[in-house]
Amino acid sequence: MISKPSAFFFGIAILLFSCKEKLDDKVALGGKKYGGVFTYFTPEKTDVFFPLYSPTVYNQRILSQIFEPLFILDEKGKIVHNLAKSIKTSQDGKTITVGLRNDVYFHSDESVGALKMLAEDVKFSLSFACSANKWNSFGSLLRDKIVGGQAYYKNSSNHVPESGVKGIKVINDSTLQLSLTDNYPNFQKLLTHPSLIVFSKTVFSKYKDDIIYHPIGTGPFLLKSSEKSRIILERNNSYWKKDRYGNQLPFLAEVRILNSSGIRSEYMSFSKKEADILFQLPVDELDHTFGSLADAQKGKNLLHRVVVKKGTKINYLSFDCSSYPFNNELVRRAFLLAIDRKRICYDAMNGEGNYAINGFVPNNDYYKPNITEILLFNPTIAKKLMTEAGYDENNHFPKLTFYINAQKGGITDKWSREIVRQLKENIGIELDVKYCSLDQKHKAILSGKAKIWKSAWVPDYPDAEAYFRVFYGNKTGFSSEESNYNNFNDKVFDSIYLQIERTRDLLKRNKLQNALDKVLVEKAAMVPIFSEDIFVIVNLRVRDFQINNSGIIDFSKIYIKEVF
Repeated sequence: MISKPSAFFFGIAILLFSCKEKLDDKVALGGKKYGGVFTYFTPEKTDVFFPLYSPTVYNQRILSQIFEPLFILDEKGKIVHNLAKSIKTSQDGKTITVGLRNDVYFHSDESVGALKMLAEDVKFSLSFACSANKWNSFGSLLRDKIVGGQAYYKNSSNHVPESGVKGIKVINDSTLQLSLTDNYPNFQKLLTHPSLIVFSKTVFSKYKDDIIYHPIGTGPFLLKSSEKSRIILERNNSYWKKDRYGNQLPFLAEVRILNSSGIRSEYMSFSKKEADILFQLPVDELDHTFGSLADAQKGKNLLHRVVVKKGTKINYLSFDCSSYPFNNELVRRAFLLAIDRKRICYDAMNGEGNYAINGFVPNNDYYKPNITEILLFNPTIAKKLMTEAGYDENNHFPKLTFYINAQKGGITDKWSREIVRQLKENIGIELDVKYCSLDQKHKAILSGKAKIWKSAWVPDYPDAEAYFRVFYGNKTGFSSEESNYNNFNDKVFDSIYLQIERTRDLLKRNKLQNALDKVLVEKAAMVPIFSEDIFVIVNLRVRDFQINNSGIIDFSKIYIKEVF
C-alpha cells in the first residue's frame, strides 16, 4: 500500500510526465518543433549548483538555464527586462524602484511545491549577494552600493539575517525599492550579471548550506541529474516565457552537458552527431571534424554552420603581486616585455585571437583604448630589468610552477606553452607546467601556493568597469570573492576606479578608464596576451541558436529539426 506522501508525489510525477508528453506532441507555430536533446561538452565540471558561487562561463552557461536575473542582455548587448517588468530611477539617481512580473513561479520542490516569485524573494536574493556567506563570491558587486550592504556583510558570516539589507525595501508583492549609497550610472547593468539571480527565500530557509545541491530557480530548465561524466537538464513545463508566436518555451526536452575527455574526442563526437556544437576548432583539426575529401565526394560530411561573434574574453598571464618574487615591480615589467603576443597568436595559435596592443581591455562598443599607449616587446630591456631586480648568473631566478587549467594538446595548452618557451629564450626563466582543473588552480591561488598562472576574464556586464574591477581594492577579509586574485593593490588605481563608478559622462568615463589601463601596464599588474572572439560550429539540425558576447547560450529558444 502506498502511503499518502508517496501517492501524492507519484501523482505529481504522473502529471509532469503527462505534461511533457503533451508538450512534445504539440504542434508549434512558426515552423518550430518541440522535443529533442541538445548535447555539448564542457572542459570544467559543475559541482556547486549556485550561481553566486560559480564565476566561470562554463558554470554560468549551465546555471543560467536554471536561474534568472531581473534583467538580461540580448544577443546585441542591449539590456532588456526579464523577471523585472519595469525600473524607475529617482532624479538624484539614489533610489531605484523595480516592478516585478506577477506570473513567475519557482521550480517545484518536493517539500514546498511550486512557489510564486515575490518581492520578498528578490530582496532576500539581493541581500544574500551582499553577505559574507561562504557560497557568495560576488559581494563586491553590490555590498558598497546599497545602503546597509556593508553592515549586512559584517553580520552575515555565520548566518544570513532574514531582515535583509536595510536599503532594500519591499513595497508590495510585486514592487521593491533600492536605496543606493550614491548615484551609480551602471547599476542597472549590474543587475544583468548572470550570477545576481533570484532564488526562493523559503527554499533557502529549508536547505540552508545545502542549497548548492538544490537548484530551485525560475529558468527554462531544471536539474534532472548530475553524475561524474554528465549533467542533464530537463524542460521546465511551467516556464513563464513564450516566443513571438505564442509558443510555450522551451522547445527542447533535455540539455545534456558531457565532461570532455579531450579535444580530439570532442571533434570525433561532433562528426558522429553525438554532440551538437564545438566551441574550439584549431585549423590543424579540420580533417578530424568534417571528414576527408573522400567523405565529401561520398556526401558524408556533417552539415553545419559557423557562428562568429566578437568576443569579450581577455586571456592573460597572472602573478601574485603581493608575494615573492612578483612583489618586485621590476620582475613583473621584465615578464611584460619578454612576451611576444603577436607571435603567440600567429604561430602558436595559427592566426587565431586578437593579440593585445594597447592594454588589458579590448577595443569594443563601450571602450576605446588610448592608441598611443602601445604594449612593447623588448627582450633586451627585459634582461636589464631582471639584472636591476638582482637576478644574474650568481643569483638565479627561482624555478616556479606555472598553473594551467587546460587540456593537453588544446589551443590553451599551445599558447600557454609558447609563453613558457619565450620566457626561457628571452630572459632565461624556467617554469614547470602544472596541468590542473579550474578548482585546483583556484585553491592554489587562494592558499598563496600559486605565484604565476594562466588567466582569462569575461566581463560580467557590458562596461569596461567590469574588466577593471578584477584589480580593484585590497582583498584582505574577502578571500572567498572572485575579484583581484592578483593581489594588486594600488591607491591611484583604486581612486580612479571609484571615480568611474560615479561618472555618467561617457567621454570622461573613457578617459578615466584609459588612465586605469595605463596604471595596469606601467605597474605590470599582469601580462595581457590576446582577446578571443567567439567561434562555434553548430550542427545544422540545431535551429535558433543564440550566444551572447560573454558566451552564454539561450537554450530556451533552441529547437531541433533534422536535415534530410
